[in-house]
Amino acid sequence: MAQSTEVEGEHVGAKFEFDERALNRLVESKLKEMSREFERLVERLTRQLRGRPVDEIKPVLKREWKRIADGDLKDPQLTTIATAISEGTKVDFNVKM
Repeated sequence: MAQSTEVEGEHVGAKFEFDERALNRLVESKLKEMSREFERLVERLTRQLRGRPVDEIKPVLKREWKRIADGDLKDPQLTTIATAISEGTKVDFNVKM
């Protein structure tokens, strides 16, 4: 990937070379780590909220998801996971590239 930047009227160029295989391994490792974090979160919430109404679980799940993933969990996944928590069903996060 090449990148160039304009600095104070001068043109400065920079070229970056990436080892694609190493980058893919790094991304895959991070995705696996995030999957484990999501599974731990759902396991904790299942222990705390099993048997509770899905509508009660959804805002808790959404808030906790945002805290660890810095992202928004939306329907239908939000309802699916909240239902699994309510029912005490194990949720597997299989993230693939």
